[in-house]
Amino acid sequence: MFRFSLILLSIIICILIGLDSNFFREKPKKIKRTPMVKVKNEERREPNEMLVLQNSTLKEEQEKRVQKISEIDPYIELKKIIYHAKASYMEKDFKQSIEYYNRVIKQSIKSQDVRILKLFAMAHFRKASIYKYSLKKELNKIIDEYDSIIKRFKNQKEIELLNLYSKAQFYKANISERDTALNIYDEVIRKFSKSSNIILLKIYTQAQFNKSYLTTGNDSLDIFNQIIKDLKNQTDKELLLQRHKAQQNKAYLLEQYLNQKEEAIEVYDDIIEEFSSYEGEEYQEIVENALLQKSFLLMDYDDEEAIEIYDKIIKRYETAMKNNNSLSPVPLKMEYSIINNIELSLITNNDDSSYRELAEKYLSNIKDTKPQLEMLEILKNAQVSNQDEALNTWQEENKEYSFKNWSFEGLEHWNEHMEEGEQKSRIKHYLNEFIKYNNNSQNYTYSK
Repeated sequence: MFRFSLILLSIIICILIGLDSNFFREKPKKIKRTPMVKVKNEERREPNEMLVLQNSTLKEEQEKRVQKISEIDPYIELKKIIYHAKASYMEKDFKQSIEYYNRVIKQSIKSQDVRILKLFAMAHFRKASIYKYSLKKELNKIIDEYDSIIKRFKNQKEIELLNLYSKAQFYKANISERDTALNIYDEVIRKFSKSSNIILLKIYTQAQFNKSYLTTGNDSLDIFNQIIKDLKNQTDKELLLQRHKAQQNKAYLLEQYLNQKEEAIEVYDDIIEEFSSYEGEEYQEIVENALLQKSFLLMDYDDEEAIEIYDKIIKRYETAMKNNNSLSPVPLKMEYSIINNIELSLITNNDDSSYRELAEKYLSNIKDTKPQLEMLEILKNAQVSNQDEALNTWQEENKEYSFKNWSFEGLEHWNEHMEEGEQKSRIKHYLNEFIKYNNNSQNYTYSK
């Protein structure tokens, strides 16, 4: 009974809660709605149209900002004109391109702003280029463009502008007659020869070398001497290398054209002494090249000193190759030194066995050295016996060979000073046979 009463009570409570559940809920608040505004048809825009309008407005704002900047900084405006000039050029509208460059020149010529003056020079250089390559104008039109730069920048102090001045001078010289070009180079040389600025000294050196290409003999020698003198106390690496270039040119001129080999040797001695004091692989290379060139010349004057120089070069490279555990590729200087010392041993009547061993060790796989070594062996044996058979074998095996970088002067000099007799005649005969294989002396015959 008690259980039944509990069940009945529960049912009654559930019914009451179900009927009055809204009593426990909050009444919903009324939402205030904003009345809709009707949009007129002309004010409605599609989404894409709105985007175009926004982009257009943004572009206009950007152009206005650029315009304001241009009004503040003329450099920006000039850059814009140059952009249009380039675009016209790309479209092959050369006359329009020149008109744009003329606008740049007109607006920049009186400026003191280095940036703007550089654009002034650029406009003239590009006009000259268009006249020269596209419109094929006469030289006077091109030279006028270079002259405008030269005149405007001649008295400037800024290094960048003086650099453009010299560039215009060099371009003008390149298309001028020889005498005019020499006068141009002299003007640049006078302007910068006493400068302490490294960039301007480089310009000075370039003008001197350019001038040397238009001169010969002693006139060229004077130019090289002047460069060597003016750059004597410079420590800048590039200027040091320019000084070395002048020394090299001087030595070559003395040796090849003025026939002053002893004076050339003195130049190589100066190079060796000066650049031995500098550290670095590049300077070491300069010294070794000078030693090698000196030794070539000494083969006509002092065979023993030449042998000593070659011995030093061989020792240096042999040590380096052992330290690197490598026997190839054999440096060209070492190859020359071994072969030349074999030749000098023949000329001075010294034992060549140590150099032959070096040749066997280091040069056996070098194609061009085998005919040279065999030739020297034939000449050595020809001192005591006939070598016709050996010569025939050599000729058969080396039909396509030629002595491209070989000088026979030392061997000729050696044969010339032999006592008259069968030995001298025999060696002379074999020398002539080998000389025929020289590319540069196909028709040459040694006749002393």
